[in-house]
Formats: sequence, structure tokens, C-alpha cells
Amino acid sequence: MSLFSNILNIIIFIVIVTYIILYFTGKAKLIVFHPLIAIFIGVVITILMYTFFSPFVQNIPLSDYIQSHYLLKVSIVSLGIPIAVFIGGLVATLISQVNKASIGIFVGIFFALIISYLSIALFFYYNISYISIIFIFCLISAGIGGYTAKKLREYVIKKQVLNSKL
Repeated sequence: MSLFSNILNIIIFIVIVTYIILYFTGKAKLIVFHPLIAIFIGVVITILMYTFFSPFVQNIPLSDYIQSHYLLKVSIVSLGIPIAVFIGGLVATLISQVNKASIGIFVGIFFALIISYLSIALFFYYNISYISIIFIFCLISAGIGGYTAKKLREYVIKKQVLNSKL
């Protein structure tokens, strides 16, 4: 990965975190999109976050035992996927017009399909158990991200209603 893409990913990550913090403190308005556009943005953010997290996870010093066993190494490298999908599902649900956790789950489905297709088409790596595990991790992580965004948005709305009554 080049230095430019790492800097770009760090900037995008900082902007996302800053916007979420400003929104929940009440200093920024929520930008909402149609659910399909929000899902697309969530998938793009998931891909960017995965490219951001994967070099850090790949550079974890591993023991010789793990280095010699391919499946253990692949599973450790795959730790960046749930983090990236959680962030993508959270952002997609947060910016969607519809406050449903299913928006985040759709992000997980599309990202899992992209990863599965790339692993089969480009790398000729067809291990159905690996693909199904990645698919399940993506669905669970994106669902948790979507549910978290739904509950956070409900909290902010309740807080705004209480402040308007005072």
C-alpha cells in the first residue's frame, strides 16, 4: 500500500469519527440519504476501512507456529473485516433516512459478496468454510453496527426532545 492511500484512509477515518462525535454532541446536523445510497456509501466506507485496518493486522508479530500454519494466519489477518464492516454498517444506518438496523446488515451482505467473489475469481481460493465464516462475521458485525447506530440515533432524538421541552 502506498503512503498516499494510507494518508487518505486515515483522513477519512478521522472525518467519520469527528462527524459522529459532532452529531451526538448536537453541534452537527445529520445528513440523510436514500437507503440504497446509504448502503452504497456504507460499502465504500467498509472497503476503505478494511484497506486501512488490514496492514495493521497483517503486521502483528506472529509466532513461528502461526506463520507455518496458513489457516491460522488467514484467520488472524481476517480480524480487520469485522471492524471495517461494523464501521460501515454504523455509518450506513446513521446516514439512512430509515432508522433500521437492516441497513447495516445489507452493508454486511454486499461486502461479504464482494469478498467472496474476489476470493473465488481473482485468487482462485474456493474454500466454502472460509467464505461462509467471513459471510457470517460480516452479517453479525454489520448488524451490531446498524443496531448501535439505531440506538444512538434514538438517544439523540430523545435528548433533543427533552432539551426542546425545557
